[in-house]
Amino acid sequence: MGPPTMKQTSLSVHEARRIAIQSQLLDGVDRLANKDGVAQAIDHLGYVQIDTISVVARAHHHTLWARCPDYQPAFLHDLQAVDRRIFEYWAHAIAFLPIADYRFYLPRMDRHRTGHRAWLSDWKKEHGQVLDEVLRRIRVDGALSSKDFEPPPGLQRGTWWDWKPAKRALEILFWQGDLMISERRKFQKLYDLTERVLPPGTDTSRPSVAELGRFHVRRALGGLGVARAKEIRDAFHVVDQAHIDASLKEMQQSKEVVALSIEGLDDVYY
Repeated sequence: MGPPTMKQTSLSVHEARRIAIQSQLLDGVDRLANKDGVAQAIDHLGYVQIDTISVVARAHHHTLWARCPDYQPAFLHDLQAVDRRIFEYWAHAIAFLPIADYRFYLPRMDRHRTGHRAWLSDWKKEHGQVLDEVLRRIRVDGALSSKDFEPPPGLQRGTWWDWKPAKRALEILFWQGDLMISERRKFQKLYDLTERVLPPGTDTSRPSVAELGRFHVRRALGGLGVARAKEIRDAFHVVDQAHIDASLKEMQQSKEVVALSIEGLDDVYY
């Protein structure tokens, strides 16, 4: 997107850095504490990416500990499994997200449901029985993990019990919104029906593409503080680039977003 025509505000590198650090909640101010502080951190940042690799500890725990000095992994578990204030879905990557943002991820779920990729449509046609059976089991038995779909000892593969199709079915049902991750036990995902996980009163109205674009820009700049257009576009994956750019332009015109130049740097920042 080309440079804006309206007058730009100029910042020094030091000023821009300070805004970015404050927006990332890394300015050393102990404003967040306890479980509520963890929820506030996730809400402010927009998402916390889930790390699937653990060396000392998974990176999402480091991310929250750096912002909440008394952070405990149990806080994160309870926010998801007990309080239902956060949920898992794809933002920039798989992440913990504020439950208040749930509706803005519904269009992505809808795209998965309609088989927006050829391989997905083909797989669903071939394995429709697996999808139905996985849903039935969870409806009857409650939250289950992928391990619960491993074949019993001695049972020959080739039926719906075959673990690989069942595992993929879990993921597809998750991506298209039929299932949610109700909690993680030792990092193992437990899937349950969305209707049993989603808190009562959660807004499930579908946003327009204009709403999605504005949501994307607000969320990106809320967590980044100062960013180029490319960084705003890449922050989340909820709407296409054209609608992000259109919303960014509209929000400049309404003065919700300000175009910036940073001393010594050529790019336009916001």
